[in-house]
Amino acid sequence: MKMKHFPLWILVALVVAMSPAAAQNVVTDWMGIVQPAIHNPTAPSAPPYAAIRHAIIQLAVYDAVMAIEGGYKPYAAAIMAPPGADVRAAVATAAYRTARARVASSQVNYLDTQYTA
Repeated sequence: MKMKHFPLWILVALVVAMSPAAAQNVVTDWMGIVQPAIHNPTAPSAPPYAAIRHAIIQLAVYDAVMAIEGGYKPYAAAIMAPPGADVRAAVATAAYRTARARVASSQVNYLDTQYTA
């Protein structure tokens, strides 16, 4: 049986983002917030699906940051950010909205509470 492998960059990004050595910032904060919503015991899913959800969320965060900070090409969407947009709010909103659409319904209230806070 031949196993399919995830692209190496996805695995490296997940490991770096989840490492204790990663500097705490809004990106790593939201990675920590969405992780329990994705890996919840009430609606378990196979590990590959969890990794895919994490990657999709991080790509949305990347595009949100690129809309404000620039410097690199967006991955999926060229977002037009208004002048003076707050990168922290953009990251939180991208992570929240993308995760909320992809987690079990039992985790939606948790994400809503985290986003409101």
